[in-house]
Amino acid sequence: MDRTETEYVLFIDNDVVVTPGWLDRLLECAAETKASVVCPLTCIGNPLHETIHLAGGEARIVLEQKPGKTKVKRKVHEKHHFVNRPVAEVREQLHRNQCEFAEFHCMLVRTEIFTRVGKLDEKLLSTREHIDFCMSVTNAGGTIYCEPASVVTYVPGPLQWSDFTFFMLRWSDAWEVASLEHFRDKWNLTEDKYFKKRYSRLGQRRHQGIVRPFVRKIAFGNRNLFLEKILISVDRILNRYITSRFDRADDVPVKIKVIKPEEVRVLEAASSS
Repeated sequence: MDRTETEYVLFIDNDVVVTPGWLDRLLECAAETKASVVCPLTCIGNPLHETIHLAGGEARIVLEQKPGKTKVKRKVHEKHHFVNRPVAEVREQLHRNQCEFAEFHCMLVRTEIFTRVGKLDEKLLSTREHIDFCMSVTNAGGTIYCEPASVVTYVPGPLQWSDFTFFMLRWSDAWEVASLEHFRDKWNLTEDKYFKKRYSRLGQRRHQGIVRPFVRKIAFGNRNLFLEKILISVDRILNRYITSRFDRADDVPVKIKVIKPEEVRVLEAASSS
């Protein structure tokens, strides 16, 4: 970012398929609304451009105080608009709109906003980075828009062998817990069901993106729940090993505690109390 001299910065994943004119529509929206952040209508999977992943969303801190209580709880509210709905079903409801968050699958950002919010938070290693960034933009007086005239589709494909160690680390229990705890502390949030839900899903991205496709491959395209269960247990052991090896490296900027299974149960119990 220090070397960026353009008016805008575009974030886009390498597994996103775009439609003609997608970037022009984003630029037009930014110019006409003076938005700090603009996201397209982001779809997911095949057939392309048919199922909505994100059409803008809500992300804010809400304050909750029970009658007769002095303690005020700070909770994060997060909602995707039209998630998993067919585009054809809601097309008439899709209009340019101001929203509260976008995702890094595809996001056009006005470079100037970084002078107000700072750089992306590198302590958010694997989750909540888009929510953190967009809430920071809003707090700094910036605006966020979704422009459905621009359409892209996020198409998660099978991992290559060269990707495995990276995603085993990025999707590790340790990195996810560290990210959630940093997000909680940074925004002074109450550890409620929002966090409990995410603690209960630790490892889910590895299971869906690594274990399940591997099982289907060796089971000739079929799903084998028994084999999945065995490999999920193996994955947890292997994941802790990979995380601990990375953490012992001398050039690691952030040291992360490796999460053991019994500690996950403690996290879930604590967040439910």
